[in-house]
Amino acid sequence: MNIFQIIRTDIPRSLFLLLIILASAYGFIAQTRTLTNLHAKRQNIPYTFYGDLFTGLAETLRNERYLGYFTDKNIETPLYGAQFTQAQLGLAPLILDLGSTSRRFTLFDCLDTKACLEKIQDIGARPLKITKQGLILTIKQ
Repeated sequence: MNIFQIIRTDIPRSLFLLLIILASAYGFIAQTRTLTNLHAKRQNIPYTFYGDLFTGLAETLRNERYLGYFTDKNIETPLYGAQFTQAQLGLAPLILDLGSTSRRFTLFDCLDTKACLEKIQDIGARPLKITKQGLILTIKQ
């Protein structure tokens, strides 16, 4: 069956095919632009699993059950709350004790490194490991 028998039109066959091709090309170009923009945004803001920052601590903490987690960040803020949750997942089966500095090991995740180091001295701990991202694993002396 011929499509031109189904669609009754006075438009010549070549003009009709040209319109179909142009409409398809426009859709293709619009979709390509959309995907290109999404890809560019994804490159600028890559997904990062915050829990991956803690993978190197597993050996040091293998016999521990709890880990103190001290931060000066507002955990109620979605970004910092998500980071804490991902840290908990990254360190599982360890249980993070939020706000606690009384555990043998405490992880400090602070925006102000100087204040963080002062807090470490105040509780009588010493830094055991410091990451490039500013995380400080301490041990009580």
